[in-house]
Formats: sequence, C-alpha cells, structure tokens
Amino acid sequence: MMDLTGKHIIVLGYAPSVRFAPWSNKDVVLFGLNDQPFTMPRVVVLFELHSPDVIKVEGHWEKLAKLDIPVFMQDHYDDIPKSIPYPLARVAQEFHIPGTTKPYLTCSASEMIAVAIMCRPKKISLFGIDMAQNHEFREQRPSCEFWMGVAHGRGIELEVQP
Repeated sequence: MMDLTGKHIIVLGYAPSVRFAPWSNKDVVLFGLNDQPFTMPRVVVLFELHSPDVIKVEGHWEKLAKLDIPVFMQDHYDDIPKSIPYPLARVAQEFHIPGTTKPYLTCSASEMIAVAIMCRPKKISLFGIDMAQNHEFREQRPSCEFWMGVAHGRGIELEVQP
C-alpha cells in the first residue's frame, strides 16, 4: 500500500461539491475515479472498479493504458501497465468485523476511503461525494459513513462538504 503518512487525501466524486476541491493546493493527494484524470487536473491515484466490459464500452480502456498513475482495478491487466488489483483481501483482513465474511463496501467511494485509511494520512476530505440521490442514500451513504467512522476512530481528521 502507498505510504501517505501525514498527507491530506482528497477523495473525489462527481456530485456538485467536487467543484470546491482545492485543485491548486499541491500539498494534497487527489484520489479520483473512472474517467476523472481525463477531465480533472492532478488526480494522482485512480479507482476504476467497473468490469473490463463496461470500461471498454465507455471507451476508457485505451485511455487507461496511457496513464502514468496507479489505477486500482478489479485485477491487473497487462495492457494497462499501471493497473493494480484492488486490495479487497487486505481490506477484509485489516478491517474484519467478527461475524462478517466481507468488508462493508457498497460503492467506489467507500472503496476509495478504505484504501485512503490504509495509507495512514493525516486528513481525508470528500469532494463530490454528496450522497444526495435516493439510491445513494439507501445503498451507498451508510457504507461511506461506516468508513468515515473507521477513519475517525483511527485519529484521521475528516472533512465533508455541506
């Protein structure tokens, strides 16, 4: 896992508050998802956790192959040299809750927060993770709140947008 001890990690989504991210602050580490490095400046770690078929249909596969940043994916793909398998087993081991068989990950945002926590940052901020849609409230928000609680319990400062 990347050692970002003491750093400030920004987890980016697509919701409206993403426009308030501190794009010009060179001291933050931007975690983006899907196609964000092609449209948003300074994303240095990418999470593209869709199936290869979906990525190819969306036309991003060839673009991912050209990136020079780590790309967390479902697996390593030789034609995407910077692809890294998402560390699901390690997340499950480090954050195991007795009585469960898998970690509480319901969306890319919670998967990103889990990895951010494992990087031992000083602070995690969420921009564009607004959870304002009904399906987000029902399925995704509780998982993100859980991981924010884990971060808080580990002494990581949190920042969320109103």
